[in-house]
Amino acid sequence: MTKADVLGALGLVQKYEAVGLALIMARYTKDRESHAVAVRGVMAHCSNVAPKYVGANKTRGHGMALKALAALAVQHFCRTVDTPGAACHPQFCRGRGVIRDLELSRLHGKAIDKICPRCNGTGLRPIPGTQIRRAIEPLLGTLSRGEWEQQWYPLYQAVLAWCHVQESEVEAFYKRVTAA
Repeated sequence: MTKADVLGALGLVQKYEAVGLALIMARYTKDRESHAVAVRGVMAHCSNVAPKYVGANKTRGHGMALKALAALAVQHFCRTVDTPGAACHPQFCRGRGVIRDLELSRLHGKAIDKICPRCNGTGLRPIPGTQIRRAIEPLLGTLSRGEWEQQWYPLYQAVLAWCHVQESEVEAFYKRVTAA
């Protein structure tokens, strides 16, 4: 595969899966332009699915909260272990995703690892929902616990899941393009 083939494949992927490629580039290259494209794409998706979760967009604050939610979702998606402050706690796996199981290691006489219970094997410190809530609450005014738990947090999780789906679609599309 030549350099021209790779560039052509990336161009084709960018044409058909622009948001997903921008998410991947923002995640692994930390490119600001790709990050901005990803936020715009995620914001468009967030605006499309928001009525299902939080109702119609009625106020300016509601739109600003959707924009902030999209930016937070992209920021959450783009975290890697080398992002400052993103690695799992030093008392746990320190960003590796696995910890030593001391009891089983003593029992079997060899080192046995298990998945970190704090990060579930990702190596990243979990982002609490309260941090996201604090970011969008000033834009919405008062946000009750019920509104947060039944409307806004499920929207955030759906947008974050959509980002992961976009990443896997880009990978599958790139494999199809380069295989042909």
